[in-house]
Amino acid sequence: MFSKVILHFGLFSLMKSRTKSPLTSEQIDRLVRYHFGPDAKVGQVTELTGGWFNTAYLVTIPSRGFETVLKVAPEPGTEVHTYETNAMAIEIATTELIREKTTVPVPKIYASSFDRSIVNRDYFFMEKLKGKPWNMVKKHLSKVANRALEDKVADFQMQLNSLKGRWFGSVVLQDNGKIKEQSWYSAFSQLVEWMISDYSRFGVIMPRGWTSIRDLLEKSRPAFDAVAEPRLVDWDLWQGNVFVSGYDTPAPAITGIIDHERALWGDPLMEFLFMVPKKYPALVAKYKGMIDFPDKAVRTRRAFYNLYFYLIIYLETYSRRYPFLFGLSIKAFARVGFKRTLMQIANLS
Repeated sequence: MFSKVILHFGLFSLMKSRTKSPLTSEQIDRLVRYHFGPDAKVGQVTELTGGWFNTAYLVTIPSRGFETVLKVAPEPGTEVHTYETNAMAIEIATTELIREKTTVPVPKIYASSFDRSIVNRDYFFMEKLKGKPWNMVKKHLSKVANRALEDKVADFQMQLNSLKGRWFGSVVLQDNGKIKEQSWYSAFSQLVEWMISDYSRFGVIMPRGWTSIRDLLEKSRPAFDAVAEPRLVDWDLWQGNVFVSGYDTPAPAITGIIDHERALWGDPLMEFLFMVPKKYPALVAKYKGMIDFPDKAVRTRRAFYNLYFYLIIYLETYSRRYPFLFGLSIKAFARVGFKRTLMQIANLS
């Protein structure tokens, strides 16, 4: 997931994650017939390579005159990070919540299943959005057009963050991989504990200095207690998840935002775009009066969110089993970021 921040290496299309496991054409055909009718025939099937966790296909159904995206979860028994346990259920629930409560464009969910009666996998069919991911067409857009899109995404993020929850933690509560806390400090602490446990489970040595995380987090508790109300945090709202049409015109439009499986009830400051606030002045300007970015408590929480991010992408190089050179680049990036951020937190404590 979060390795997106360094996709400048140009290896995105070559990535094959261990959590991905393809379906056969016969399995896809059975799923289409089950959900779209016995006379629904599959036309062309194209695997979509833009994600790291689930397997996805663009499926044409000529008899219905439309295309749909089939998203398939990892096989049962596949080792995943604890926070990813209910990823598909979270994505569907969050997508429907956004559709119901905001004007943020999201794809329609046509069908979904978690009973594994047809294939031994969780899956869902969703609308194919028009256009292309913003990050793929950004260089072809004018500065004015890109700024307009940045402004619109900022508005969308604010809408998402305006949604209030009844607890801090997981959007979907199931038997495992869930957090339901009355304080943001407790919820975020559990996320950190999950990550530490996942390193042990995967047999991976954590970056140097990790043993100080718990003590630093405890010392920083007042900064987290300042977050009094659970808000929806998408946590994956980056340009690759924003689809844009009319990118060959002076006024491109956003057709939809995808991939909400990392959503949770928490602190809006955790949003991915706040990782480097200076890069998104339009976004920061909209939150003026709500988030005081120079404030010490704000800088402390943001530093912890960055630290957590680095822990995730470092572990992903092992849990996803990335190709050697790509994994090496991510490890180096994560180690440097982790060390720098840990020092920042220590200075703020």
